[in-house]
Amino acid sequence: MLGIVLGLFAALMQSVSYLCSRHVTHRFNAGSVRLLVLSHLWMGAISSIAAVLYWPDGMPPLGQYIWPLAGTMFFYLLGQIGLFMALKYTEASRISPLLALKVVILALIGTIFLSLNLNLWQWVAVCMALGGAALLNWSGGSLPFKAILWLLFTCLNYSLSDLNILVMIEHMQPLPAMKAALIGNFCSYALGGACMLPLLYFHRKAPKEQWIGAFPFAASWFVAMLFLFTCFAQIGVVYGNIIQSTRGIMSILIGAMLASRGAVHLEAVVARSVFARRLFAALLTLAAIVIYQGMKP
Repeated sequence: MLGIVLGLFAALMQSVSYLCSRHVTHRFNAGSVRLLVLSHLWMGAISSIAAVLYWPDGMPPLGQYIWPLAGTMFFYLLGQIGLFMALKYTEASRISPLLALKVVILALIGTIFLSLNLNLWQWVAVCMALGGAALLNWSGGSLPFKAILWLLFTCLNYSLSDLNILVMIEHMQPLPAMKAALIGNFCSYALGGACMLPLLYFHRKAPKEQWIGAFPFAASWFVAMLFLFTCFAQIGVVYGNIIQSTRGIMSILIGAMLASRGAVHLEAVVARSVFARRLFAALLTLAAIVIYQGMKP
């Protein structure tokens, strides 16, 4: 039960972070690369302090988990670039449900490289997930082609990052799984902040308003990742992604509420029929990945 709750909070905070990223790129005229740099410098600073304060006794040597740690952050940063680029071309409420395709990608990776055998119902679930993605693409107009490409790029790299998170937690034994998840999160984002330091030279003239504007995204994303890492430690990466898929429904509901209140720079106002189709598509994708997990042999 704890893992499910953690996954739901991760989904909620991710939905909030998507809106924060769209807000800062529009209001403060900050490009995707600048938001990536500034927000991860914020998270790197917070993570470094947290790691020093939380560093546990009996921490295994760095060589035991360095490669999955590096893989976690490398693929995550690539996915984050893809996400920011996708959000330049469409609303968060359309991108967020489609991130559930990560489960499909994880299934394909498992089938091809990890000797994972899917039964008939699991392949039906894969087709349902693809059907939900197609329905979202046709809700309120087709997604721009560039948004689709960046979305697929994002899902692939997020999936590879998730797999590395699980390996990193395992390689941090004998630490308990929850403690390993927390320190793994701190180490990952401290590393991410260090990776952004060379890029700070090109963004050293970023105005104060952009630094301030990047903080809500950094804070909401960092909290989401704390919940996500600990969720994976509790229930695993596949089921954790199933729980995460609820962010699609959350993003649609939050987006509709903001649009109705006039925040059209965050979400465009859509007809009720379009909203209903988007919500149905998100529910179809959610049902698909629940079937995939529930029909394991």
